[in-house]
Amino acid sequence: MFSSPVEIYEGLFIEDPSRGLGVQIPKEPGVVFLDDPLTDILGKRVSVSICHTPSNPPKKEPGFGCCFQPGSCQIHIENPEFLYSFAGEGVLSKDHKGNFSLGGLPLGLGFLNSHYGRIVLLQSPPPQKEPLEDLFGELESISRLLSSLKKEINK
Repeated sequence: MFSSPVEIYEGLFIEDPSRGLGVQIPKEPGVVFLDDPLTDILGKRVSVSICHTPSNPPKKEPGFGCCFQPGSCQIHIENPEFLYSFAGEGVLSKDHKGNFSLGGLPLGLGFLNSHYGRIVLLQSPPPQKEPLEDLFGELESISRLLSSLKKEINK
């Protein structure tokens, strides 16, 4: 479903009991439910960045303005300065409970519920060969060429 190598979802994240976590993107109608775009890239190598996004300038309140459940957000009651942040690269997977992970690490999407935040999904290019691997490949090719030349000379 990626129309470009990067997808960005920024806005107020809300949990719907039947559809899962969604995001209301400012100035766009409706809600984008994250299960759809994430399911489209299951099993693919991606870079993911997720974070709470405080207001600018930061407000003098729990979550610095990113929390939309003041007084009832257990995380911000326990730690008013908490801002969730996750970044990683790996293969995206989903467990039997519907939780997404990246290379085995949970994405922690639940931290976004009732918070303003951002998710950036970047298609990762295939891993590049290390220069040393390239040299070994070239060495093997040259060795085969020299062996065949040696055979021709010895005929």
